[in-house]
Amino acid sequence: MVVHQTTWRTSAAQELLAKHCGRLPTLARYVLDILTGNIPAGRMVFLAVERFLNDLDRAERKDPGFPYFFDQGAAGLVIKYFALLCPFKLEPFQQFIVGNIFGWKVLGVNCEFHPRGHRRFQTCYAEMGKGSGKTPLVAGISTFGVIADGEPGAEIYIAAPSKEQAAICFRDAVRIVDNSPDLSKEFKQHGCNGKMLSGNLSHGTSFIRPISAEHKTLDGPRPHMVVADELHEHKTTLVLDKLTAGFKARHQPLDLEITNSGWDRDTICFYHHDYSRQVLEGIVKNEQWFAYVCQLDVCPKCRAAGKDQPTCDDCDNWLDEAVWIKANPGLGTILQKDYIHKQVKQGLEIPATRNLILRLNFCIWTQSEERFIAPEQWRACSGDEVASLGMPSTSSAWFNYMLLFLKGMFCYGGLDLGAVNDMSCLALYFPKQKNLLKDVLMLWTWAPKDVEHHRILKERFGYNEWVADGFLKLVSGPVTDYPAIREDIKQINRDYFIHEIAFDRRYAFQLQQELSDDGITMVEHGQGTADMTGPIKEFQRRILGREFMHGSNPILTFMVDNLVVKSDGKGNLTCVKPDNPKSPRKIDGAVASIMAMGRAAANPNSGSVYETRGVQEI
Repeated sequence: MVVHQTTWRTSAAQELLAKHCGRLPTLARYVLDILTGNIPAGRMVFLAVERFLNDLDRAERKDPGFPYFFDQGAAGLVIKYFALLCPFKLEPFQQFIVGNIFGWKVLGVNCEFHPRGHRRFQTCYAEMGKGSGKTPLVAGISTFGVIADGEPGAEIYIAAPSKEQAAICFRDAVRIVDNSPDLSKEFKQHGCNGKMLSGNLSHGTSFIRPISAEHKTLDGPRPHMVVADELHEHKTTLVLDKLTAGFKARHQPLDLEITNSGWDRDTICFYHHDYSRQVLEGIVKNEQWFAYVCQLDVCPKCRAAGKDQPTCDDCDNWLDEAVWIKANPGLGTILQKDYIHKQVKQGLEIPATRNLILRLNFCIWTQSEERFIAPEQWRACSGDEVASLGMPSTSSAWFNYMLLFLKGMFCYGGLDLGAVNDMSCLALYFPKQKNLLKDVLMLWTWAPKDVEHHRILKERFGYNEWVADGFLKLVSGPVTDYPAIREDIKQINRDYFIHEIAFDRRYAFQLQQELSDDGITMVEHGQGTADMTGPIKEFQRRILGREFMHGSNPILTFMVDNLVVKSDGKGNLTCVKPDNPKSPRKIDGAVASIMAMGRAAANPNSGSVYETRGVQEI
């Protein structure tokens, strides 16, 4: 069984939890049990626990970049609500989820409903095995949102692709109310077949309502909470997009997404699964996104190879009873082991059912895909080891420092132009020269300002911060401004001596001709197996060898993390781009970097003529 190591000393964690979670002993005990391995947990649950402790520490230190505090009274109120009114005693892992959602508050923000601040988290993504009590949990939270969350006219929508699916969670909410004399006084049902639950007049016009893509219109709702039950069943983003668009009318909206693992990686469920991983691993920063993702673990060797699902004998094995709790945190209480035993037996005896069982009961995404570069391998090339020599430590300061430091040095370029309304990237690779301690990889990125399908990047991936920090340049209009990119590249070529720029002919034919006229050597670089195999392998080799530094450019980090490659079975590799051009999983900067590094490898003995004869003015 794969185990995890933490940087936290148990005594330090105990001290911090005693100070901030003294009234939440079950939650605190759960955190320590995960941290010490008393309760086996998958890597992402382990990271969620470490994030909780790190955030408590940041709050205690009054970190100026962390404007939040943990209100254990608010967390305890919801936990007590379940125990006394539902009645529904929350298991330790459920207390951890609920405690995070309702306990973290915005520091220093006052409002009519929450004098001590609004809730920090606006999205909760929870993925775990079938039978772990996901649906009753969010059904109970829905009833709390109506009568106890301090939101007049609270609209709670249970969203699903079909009416039948939406009705499942709604019926759990009805059942909770019907089984509680106290809650029965606070609610009344409206409509035939229980289509709506409404609070009494003291709560205004608050209600819970199931809703699906089959409704004639989804426009107009102003949700206080949205519950997306079984997110892996959602074929499109239609329902969630329409509902969450109404969040702007609320003080502290909450999107609750619960799901089993799916199989299709081109779905909203996998996007949110993978985004949760990126948040927990620190690849993207989103302080309003809470993630609790159960999984079996891959071994360190497979993880380094980019695998995210168990594949070898050293990875967690779904036949090993000791790891079952990693995917099923309620095992032994909510979920009995006998049920899992039966599922395993069926999977062994009836191979046709195995993938479904792996997906639903062991949180294994059964459609195979491998990330090319593990996050820790990329992070090791950030250049942190030379920060002590006077180089800036933040990514934006490092980038601006290098813009000046590299002037006059020679380099190789890779240009990946987006379609008419997408991102375009120029990567420059500077081999070690003059006072450079290592090779350097730099990235320039452009995007049209008015592009609707970049909305997800803006909402979840730090897009606006990329712009503010100078990593992304926006040009006016809804389409790529090729003349503006040309002018910028001409200026970049004046600052640095670009030997050549590799380009993909598909979108760059005209710009390539214009840049050639400007005196820049342009080299066509195909995207198929023959052209990409060598550069991709060279890219990987230099990352594993830590031969260059990239300064943690956030756009490049995001795009390299999205990079997936496939093999033709003979060891030849080629890049895989998302089939959907509107996919948020952009890789343009990674492709540009591969091409730039490929040109550097193709010219190993080529130095800069300017180092020998100097710059000649014409």
